[in-house]
Amino acid sequence: MRKYITTICLLAIFAIANAQQANKTLVKTLDINSVETLFVDLDGEIITKTWDTEGFARVQIAITYENASTNIMRFLISKGRYNLSLTPDTVGAFMINQPNYKEDVQIDKEGSLLIEKLIYTFYVPKGVSVVNNREITSKSIVDNKE
Repeated sequence: MRKYITTICLLAIFAIANAQQANKTLVKTLDINSVETLFVDLDGEIITKTWDTEGFARVQIAITYENASTNIMRFLISKGRYNLSLTPDTVGAFMINQPNYKEDVQIDKEGSLLIEKLIYTFYVPKGVSVVNNREITSKSIVDNKE
């Protein structure tokens, strides 16, 4: 009887641990000297805040998994899923994207897809604007349908 109670307790602890969300915040500092505009093409919520540091921007990526463990998160981070790419776009502007980000990630043998939420918080110097290319594109599509 004692063996069964111990087994049930262990299974309950395992179930509770797996039911919790996995969370992580990544931080990246970008050298944006002489840049006036950052065009971002990222999947997730974009928040922009101003700070007093000149020549640098900081991006915090808050990642939340609804249906996966921290082990899966560590694996995807180590494979570069959330790495940012900063490339010159035009004079005075840079494009930021995630070249290794693939939207659909299968997390088990049954074919379940990863459910994740991404929030990007950009801390930029005064005078630097952050433009979300996905917002512009979706707004243009809606405007054209009207």
